[in-house]
Amino acid sequence: MSDSEAKDLYQRHLDAVTRAFWQKDWDGLVRHLGVPALIRTLDAEVFVRDEGAMRRSLLDQRTNLDRLGAQDYQRLCVNARFQPGNADMIHGEHETFILRGGSFVLEPYRSEMTLHCEDGIWRAYGFTARMRNVDYTVVSPTLWQQDTPSGEKAG
Repeated sequence: MSDSEAKDLYQRHLDAVTRAFWQKDWDGLVRHLGVPALIRTLDAEVFVRDEGAMRRSLLDQRTNLDRLGAQDYQRLCVNARFQPGNADMIHGEHETFILRGGSFVLEPYRSEMTLHCEDGIWRAYGFTARMRNVDYTVVSPTLWQQDTPSGEKAG
């Protein structure tokens, strides 16, 4: 399988997740996300243990987008490759654009994730976003505080 095929599958995954996220289709969204999952930003990380925690994290993220006044959310694949010897695993990188009226709500940022194909569905088991969580909630504060007994940052 080629890098071109990997990029196409990765972008289709991004589009499906983005569409479900924007439409608040939580059932559709969690079909494309695996748990447990590690979610990281430059200043936070959390280990999402189950589907309920994933839903809470996604709801916090979407609530924050609404609070920021975002009207559009686009993610574009920058690169993606099948893992050597494994046609059921793709590692890729994408750029995220959060917009309001044609202007950036936040500076675009890059993220990377690995997708695993399970029963014909590509699922992301966590990701790393190269942005600060204090600027835009990717790591749910609720889950972050629950992740360690002291409420301190995990990791």
